[in-house]
Amino acid sequence: MSSAEDELNDRLTMVENWLEENVRVVTHANELTLCDFTYSLKNYSGEFAIRVDGELLDGRLHFWMYGADGWPTVMFTSPLGAPASYTVIELSGELNAAMRAKMREIFPRIAPFGRNRKTGVEFTVHNSTVEDRIIDHEAYQNTVAQIESGGLRVTFQLN
Repeated sequence: MSSAEDELNDRLTMVENWLEENVRVVTHANELTLCDFTYSLKNYSGEFAIRVDGELLDGRLHFWMYGADGWPTVMFTSPLGAPASYTVIELSGELNAAMRAKMREIFPRIAPFGRNRKTGVEFTVHNSTVEDRIIDHEAYQNTVAQIESGGLRVTFQLN
């Protein structure tokens, strides 16, 4: 191996070791709590904190009302000069799926893009506003009111 390859391998090992020490990996939980929600009516997006088995994790998770499936977490950017970003919290696929399902329960559905399945006529296109896509406005307003009052906190068991 050349010295450049050795140097690259050493650098990769350093980054891998740093990530192993600094990224919080959660592979199992008995209970998740989504709490401390904030929400922007202007952007239809917000943040929340997560507790795993009662322990508050560092960082906040982001969400979007307009249908983005998933959310980026707080990121480490270019640790040790690596040309990449890494999440601060890494949840297992099972925990991510459970959290995603719970978020879908918390926020009312919005109409997907495309033809209305019931009428077969109206189209929802990319330039449709989120407000126009909200199906249950009363449920949406109730969820927003809970967030604004600080009262939205959801705990659920996993098994």
